[in-house]
Amino acid sequence: MASAFDQQARRAIPAEVCMISGSMDSQTSSDVYDTGTFQLPNPAGKAGGACTSALLKVLQRRRRGTGQPSWVDILREMRQVLGSLGYDQIPQLTTSRCTEVNKPFGVVPQGFTGTKRCVLIGINYCGQNGELRGCHNDVLNVKKYLEQVHGFRDAVVLMDDGRHKSPTKKNILRAFKLVAKQSKSGDAVFIHYSGHGGRLRDNNGDEEDGYDETLIPLDFKKAGQISDDDLLQVLIRPLAAGVFMTCLMDCCHSGTVLDLPYKYTATSSNMELNEKFRAEKFMFTTRCSWLLNVLNFLAFAGNFAVTYGIGVLGFNGAPTNAELSEKYQTLITPAGWTFSIWAVIFTAQLLWSFAQLLLPAFRGAPLVRNGIRWYYIGVCIAQIGWTVAFSAEIIWLSLTAMLFILMFLVLIVVSQYNTQSHVSICGYLLLKFPFSVHAGWIVAASLVNISVLLVDLGVSANLQYYVALASLIGLLFVALFAVFWPARPELVVPLVLVWASVGISSELVHPTDSITSTFESDDIKVVRYLAIAMCSAVLSVDFCGVMRSCCQETTSQDKEEQGEYYSMQDV
Repeated sequence: MASAFDQQARRAIPAEVCMISGSMDSQTSSDVYDTGTFQLPNPAGKAGGACTSALLKVLQRRRRGTGQPSWVDILREMRQVLGSLGYDQIPQLTTSRCTEVNKPFGVVPQGFTGTKRCVLIGINYCGQNGELRGCHNDVLNVKKYLEQVHGFRDAVVLMDDGRHKSPTKKNILRAFKLVAKQSKSGDAVFIHYSGHGGRLRDNNGDEEDGYDETLIPLDFKKAGQISDDDLLQVLIRPLAAGVFMTCLMDCCHSGTVLDLPYKYTATSSNMELNEKFRAEKFMFTTRCSWLLNVLNFLAFAGNFAVTYGIGVLGFNGAPTNAELSEKYQTLITPAGWTFSIWAVIFTAQLLWSFAQLLLPAFRGAPLVRNGIRWYYIGVCIAQIGWTVAFSAEIIWLSLTAMLFILMFLVLIVVSQYNTQSHVSICGYLLLKFPFSVHAGWIVAASLVNISVLLVDLGVSANLQYYVALASLIGLLFVALFAVFWPARPELVVPLVLVWASVGISSELVHPTDSITSTFESDDIKVVRYLAIAMCSAVLSVDFCGVMRSCCQETTSQDKEEQGEYYSMQDV
């Protein structure tokens, strides 16, 4: 069974990865600022993280002695150092291979002939309640050790000290992605992180304990935390076979932040299987993700074929959507030209479906895997159901299908927001825009479909009138919610609602005979003017959202320049 487990681990993680963590998941990591006690090689250092300082002290002491220490020696001596200073942290080793823990410790494999690269990250979070004092010196001391002892020259250093590149989420992930891409078989990589670590509730069901372990970047308030899923996608999975990577994670909840298959603690006698390791999580990008990508493309193709074939062409003599919209005309039915937004929606989703199927950068992207998940397939199935039901003039069923479309789109938008994955403008247009514009239009369409059901049921004109007024006011409330409820405003949905409001007011300039024969002219004017008012109000709300986003960006930049950052109490 162990052999089968090892084979599974090797398929999931081609590279050899060893991670020393400052604490198990259930523990916190201490911040030490009396480095004089640790006798670090940097005499100017006045602060250091407990795990990093303990490791460096052990390595320095061993260099002055005889014999090369084993992994067991290193972890146990680290535990002794920590214990002598009153810390109860238990250092832990997790690996991608069933490592013989009694073999000599080393950050460079025997017979090494490749390139040595390192990424060193230290975040002090200056000027806030959760400020740490040790992380910058951690990085400087580790850098000196790697250069002097192991000859590392290719180093990427991220620190919030005003002199190095800032350790934002974008910069950290970019550094990880670059080192993974550049490293080839035979190369050695060293990753060091000293800062805050945390836990977030798992949002994709791949953690048995229900939580993702995280690294907390400098701009976590705006960009979010870096989950173990992010580390898997950008750092672990892309590493080529034959690469040897050593990680030192000096932060809270760091025990299994990489979810490696084997673990050893300073209190253990043997290497153990990591119960939290799930190979299917690592294999997602090659199996489940591939299946999801294919099904997403097929769902789009099927939805487009049915919508265009039945809704536009009137396949097999069925009435088209335009004909049925005229038959079931309501006070809030938009003008015909507004429905051209479907060309934008389908074009955007066509590009997305090809991108997530054919482009490696998007196949297993967090915004697809954790954000869109299987929801898009639900959107397409529900939309096919709506097209068929509306064509058959089963209005109550078409409204039900429309509400399911809305539900799945809301799930996509919310999940993508919670994923908080940094994307470029191109990435946004391909991965997020198609669903924001679709969601905005379906909000308006759902309200129209409610009025269509009232027409089908033959309810009184007064009830239809008041429902129309409530629907227009509802558009404003949706816009307010989208802009002001989340920390990062959603601006596309309100713009689509403006488009719908303009279409409604435009249609009522010259209302159809069915409208003029059913409603009083004054009632028609009220709805028209309310639509214009809602258009202006929603535009104002969206403008406020733009200003809010600009202020957030400016405030974030100012705080970074001044060394002032968000409070860790917000995590």
